[in-house]
Amino acid sequence: MKFRLFLALVAFLSGCASSPNMNNDPRSGGLLGGVSGLMQGDYDARVKQRQNSVDRLNQTKALLSQETSEIEQQKLSKSSDLNIIRNQVDALDKDIGVLSVKIAATNKTSKANELKKQRLMAKKNVLQKHLWEIQDAMDKQQLTVKDAEVKRERLQDEYKKLAKLMSNL
Repeated sequence: MKFRLFLALVAFLSGCASSPNMNNDPRSGGLLGGVSGLMQGDYDARVKQRQNSVDRLNQTKALLSQETSEIEQQKLSKSSDLNIIRNQVDALDKDIGVLSVKIAATNKTSKANELKKQRLMAKKNVLQKHLWEIQDAMDKQQLTVKDAEVKRERLQDEYKKLAKLMSNL
């Protein structure tokens, strides 16, 4: 009976020893492989490696969160700048409307003045069309702040020229 127990113990231990755990992972190396991994510090090394991976992921997450915050702040700033330009463009639109009324109200009836009046109205219509294009592009967010400002300044210059021509009529 002792001999049978001894054979069973030898068979059991040889089974554990016959499949060595190459990476000392207690999940795949059996009892002796796990104990060996714990004794050699492999388990602690894997825990440390995984903790380092988690720490790197947390750092990356923090950086991405910071970048997202900065992008949101830039977006708000640009939106604010575009709203200022939009208000200026709207004011220019009103000025063009007033100019249109003045052109239509001109009572001089000479042929030369009538021809000037028609040219002024045509230029006003072109200016109005450009203004609507800028407003549409801003509504669709197709313009940068810089581009919107440049286009608004050009329209403002064209408006001033048109107003000067109107005053000469």
